[in-house]
Amino acid sequence: MNSLRTKTTLVMALLVPLVMPALAACGETSAPASPTATTGETAETAAAVAETPITRPTQGTSDGWTTFTSQTDGFSVDMPGEPQASTQSTDSPVGDVTFYFYQVTDGPAQYAAAYCDYPVETADLDADMILQDAIQGAAQGFEVANMQAVDVQGNPGIEGEINPPGTYVWFRGMLVENRLYQLIVSAPEAQKELYDSDARRFIESFTLLNP
Repeated sequence: MNSLRTKTTLVMALLVPLVMPALAACGETSAPASPTATTGETAETAAAVAETPITRPTQGTSDGWTTFTSQTDGFSVDMPGEPQASTQSTDSPVGDVTFYFYQVTDGPAQYAAAYCDYPVETADLDADMILQDAIQGAAQGFEVANMQAVDVQGNPGIEGEINPPGTYVWFRGMLVENRLYQLIVSAPEAQKELYDSDARRFIESFTLLNP
């Protein structure tokens, strides 16, 4: 178990440099969410090889938010615009891991829903350890405020807020069998109050389609 913990912790370390630059670059190089969207080296999304479409039509609201639904990826979430889809595959101590990202930029704020599947048996995973590693990885050494365990449709989760210099980050992660979902919102620290309700809206709207 100690060996597996070390390996899964290293997987989380790999995710951090993928998520944060992706947030910063959101909207610049990614393509609209589609079965063939890729980033970096050509990499297929899970939807690209799925028999069913990746999404239902996004449902818009009068304030510009949409409900993005992906049957293939197993979730829906409200976002302030049409998300950009990208993937990144990397080697890890537990085998090849592919990270899937759905991202939106709204002014100076960035929103991202991301997930990866651990290539190990669910019974071998320590949910508490993985979730702690996830939020601490997102924090990158900075203190996590308001950290608490959450239940997401019967699945274990964790959430908290991180305040690197000049930036404010809202985070929630949840483990569903061997799949780790992560929700991240980043905004300028000076505009924390302005984006707090939208960050909570995004995070609280996340719904598992097959919990």
